[in-house]
Amino acid sequence: SGTLLDGGGTGIEGVWIDAWSDTESVGGWDETASDGTFTITGLKTNATYIVSAVTGSGFVSEEVPVQTTDVTDVTLQITTGDSITGTVLSGGGVINGTEVIVAAFDTSDGGSFYNSTTASTVDGTYTLSNLPTGSYRIMAKAVGYGDSWYGGTAYDDATDVSPGTGSIDFSLVAQ
Repeated sequence: SGTLLDGGGTGIEGVWIDAWSDTESVGGWDETASDGTFTITGLKTNATYIVSAVTGSGFVSEEVPVQTTDVTDVTLQITTGDSITGTVLSGGGVINGTEVIVAAFDTSDGGSFYNSTTASTVDGTYTLSNLPTGSYRIMAKAVGYGDSWYGGTAYDDATDVSPGTGSIDFSLVAQ
């Protein structure tokens, strides 16, 4: 549990807080209350989670180890950043009938998950907002389609991308 604060230290209401463990492939989420507090339940112990939030004005992402008991008093403070944008299509057309996820993985720490968004089903566009300065590898995926890494076939050979570098586009292949 913890609190999400804006740049001035005031709690932010109505923001989804996500916790994800790459090693455990498990996570959870909660929406912040009127005072910015949140409680994420059901996480496995003895794991490290990336806890993150994105608002229209900024982002935050922190590693939080969960040992054998609940972790309390996690304070997340929003900062601002830049964006990565593009399109996700298949065969030149929009992917209909399923959610399309685009995710950014921070290369400065070996590829931990940083931020994700759902691509538009109307025109296939996406925006990964409020990314801090740095380098990312970008992946797009959808149910019924193969995962696609920008400039490669997996994280290890994907192309590094910096926020604000132009359109990062994907063409997913149906399985």
